[in-house]
Amino acid sequence: MFFLRVSVILALLLLALFPASSVYAATGWKVVTPPTVSSDWTLYGVHFTSSSEGWAVGSDFSNDRGVLLHYSGASWTSVTPPSVSSNWELFSVHFTSSTEGWAVGRDNSNRKGVLLHYSSGTWSSVTPPYSNLVWQLNGVYFTSANNGWAVGEDNSVGVSNTGVLLHYVSGTWLKVNPPFVSSSWTLNNVHFTSPTEGWAVGDNKMSLQGGGVLLHFKNSSWVAATPPNAGTDWDMKSVQLSSANEGWAAGNDYHLHPVDTGLLLHYTSGTWTPVRPSHSSLSWYLLDNFVVSSTEGWGVGIDVPTSTTQTGLLIHYSSGTWSFVTPPTVSSVWALYGVHFTSADEGWAVGGDSSNGRGVLLKYLNLPDITVTPATLEFGNVSAGKTLTKTITVKNDGKPDLTLGTISTPENSFTRSATTCTNGKILSSGGTCSITIRYAPPTDGLFTSTFTITSDDPVEPIVAVSLLGSSGPPDLTGEWASLAQTCTTTARGTTCRLAGVLTVDNVGFKNVTTSTIKFYLSSDDIYDVGIDTFLKSMLLGSLKFGFSKNLQFSYRFRLGLSASGQYVIAVIDPNNRLVEALDDNNIAVSDLIPTP
Repeated sequence: MFFLRVSVILALLLLALFPASSVYAATGWKVVTPPTVSSDWTLYGVHFTSSSEGWAVGSDFSNDRGVLLHYSGASWTSVTPPSVSSNWELFSVHFTSSTEGWAVGRDNSNRKGVLLHYSSGTWSSVTPPYSNLVWQLNGVYFTSANNGWAVGEDNSVGVSNTGVLLHYVSGTWLKVNPPFVSSSWTLNNVHFTSPTEGWAVGDNKMSLQGGGVLLHFKNSSWVAATPPNAGTDWDMKSVQLSSANEGWAAGNDYHLHPVDTGLLLHYTSGTWTPVRPSHSSLSWYLLDNFVVSSTEGWGVGIDVPTSTTQTGLLIHYSSGTWSFVTPPTVSSVWALYGVHFTSADEGWAVGGDSSNGRGVLLKYLNLPDITVTPATLEFGNVSAGKTLTKTITVKNDGKPDLTLGTISTPENSFTRSATTCTNGKILSSGGTCSITIRYAPPTDGLFTSTFTITSDDPVEPIVAVSLLGSSGPPDLTGEWASLAQTCTTTARGTTCRLAGVLTVDNVGFKNVTTSTIKFYLSSDDIYDVGIDTFLKSMLLGSLKFGFSKNLQFSYRFRLGLSASGQYVIAVIDPNNRLVEALDDNNIAVSDLIPTP
């Protein structure tokens, strides 16, 4: 099995070998908060019998035992597992009904496989029919309550491994001798399309002919199928078929290690063919896949975009093309190990969050998804009596149809002037409509409003659109936040310096792109043009209405001069180049400068 609990940190000099791939965001995937299990645990497998009933399994590293999570109705709960040993874990789970199922894994204390049976509400440990010294079970699949298979690996010989096949028939587990593959190989996963037809996949560990393992069950026996030419170092982690003649297997190609990539095998008309989706990450791994139909499927795993990041990986198969899907944010280091869908529109993926020491639960629900762009319309400054129109776009980013409900009417100088979005309008997947808003301020001032759009998007049934506009000129005013004089006396005499902060506010309704401020020294607190002593000028720069800016002011006097007993006056826009709402508030006078 390919289970990673910590970040995959890889050095890379070969990133240029992998061109960019098709990546899109799947709004249907959401993070579900898991129940409390312990301070360190993860999930490896998941299976649902209906949209409201399912199980997930994994490992509780704090308590050294398997994890059992039950989903019933609309929530997950942690179920106390039966006693197996002092150290054991679970890798795979499969149910034939809500009351009948199996989970498999590894007993680390006794170095053997684990079989757990769920029947009528109770989990119990079943003694497996395998007596070799070191072995484990990695995957399980049942075609009915009385017929199923479990697969794994026998490590009794040490470096030479052998795949394990266990068959459940009418209440009894039987050991099945596998066909010869090589002197060292394992099985990771199994899937059947009927009681008489199925596949198991794994890893051929022989260094010279290392690759994936494909076993085919037909005519009551297992046969080793010749794998396709997919490279010199690769394996298969999972297999899922939509019919006896159509399916996919997922694994990984390590031949350019440390640059590893996922690998898919497509089975059609009796032939397995390698498929290599292109992805721009440093390395990426496929650990499980699920086939909904011949045209719809998902794969999950680990994505290593850079040498310091790791996330879960989602890849979607639709109408002949695999596309990478941007997962929702979980943490800085997390992974996905298992996936299961109850329909094309609903499914689950599970994994581990190494950053927080807990399992990961992602739910996919294909719903209508409303997107309104932009969510805020800023009209800027419009002269009273003039008009300006702007348009918003409403889009359905989901797959099912989106039905619009009521679109309210804005107020306060804003009106709807035109629209293709109407009450009850239906938008198909990717469909759009528009709403045009007219802004006509009657007087100077600041104007705001909102209006709402309702729809059958269950996540965001009401979207509020904010409207903002202003009318009228800017208005600059200022105030000294601080100003102080320091003087230093040397043998040459006394040198003084002023330093402080002038706060300039735009209390008008229009942005200022630039302006000038001049500073004067005055014997009184009144600005006298042509009489007060000019000190320096500064540029204000741009200043939006409703905002302020702090300017750092400093001035050094010549030897023997100072501001003691005087005032510093800042004159904003001294040449009156700005048309302002008021021109008599552009002067900021400091406090009297004391003698140091």
